Amino acid sequence: MASSEQFGLQPEVIFHIGPAGVTNAHLAFLLISILIVAFGLYVANTARMIPTRPQAAMETIILWFKEKVDLSFNDPRLAARILPLILTLFLVVFVSNEFMTLPFLNFVYGSDHLFRLPTTHFAFPLALGLLVVVLSHLIAISISPRRHFAHFIKLEALFKVRSIPDFLNWLLESFLGFLEIIDEIAKIISISARLFGNIFAGELMGLVVVGISTYTSFIVPIPLYVLGIFVGLIQAAVFCLMSIQYLSRLANSVGSKHAH
Repeated sequence: MASSEQFGLQPEVIFHIGPAGVTNAHLAFLLISILIVAFGLYVANTARMIPTRPQAAMETIILWFKEKVDLSFNDPRLAARILPLILTLFLVVFVSNEFMTLPFLNFVYGSDHLFRLPTTHFAFPLALGLLVVVLSHLIAISISPRRHFAHFIKLEALFKVRSIPDFLNWLLESFLGFLEIIDEIAKIISISARLFGNIFAGELMGLVVVGISTYTSFIVPIPLYVLGIFVGLIQAAVFCLMSIQYLSRLANSVGSKHAH
């Protein structure tokens, strides 16, 4: 584990591939991806009518998120297509949050640590948040492009202007549409900053406690580690629940109008 003086917002560059720098957060996410794929293959190949413990854990997670997705989406077919994405996001975020609790991963390369929690590098949560919000718009566009864009750009109301009150009403609707655009941008920051802030603060707090003195390096941090595991699980679940709401809100709004 890095000291609190070494732990900053920017991850450490371990080596370069051409002009691109590969950081310890990149290496950690690469290993996390391999672990998730290996775990998925293991569960798939060992699936039984009487489930093993890993299989039972996965089935519990799948059923819990399936219930949330089914309740959020009006279209069952769309819900079935979104469920694998939500499960993938949960596994990626959860394992990323808990990655450094494995003690054998605290390798040092030169003066830098070889691995770092990906979720403590703001670019990673930001990329996930951008993925969710952009995908929500792509889904809405695939259902009804005209109705989706009309939610933000009030051209139809402009064509219906016949008087000054109509024009004032169009101005008000256009302003509300502009606020909706701002709200969509704010969603990206909100969902990513929530995840980053909680995980980064928890990791930094643990490093500070460990670095106070020799007496706080062993037993004292144990409750913090236990709390960190719990927080990592909760933040992964919260991220996915927010993703479900973002994805379903536009899809249901456009889909219900389209069906009508």
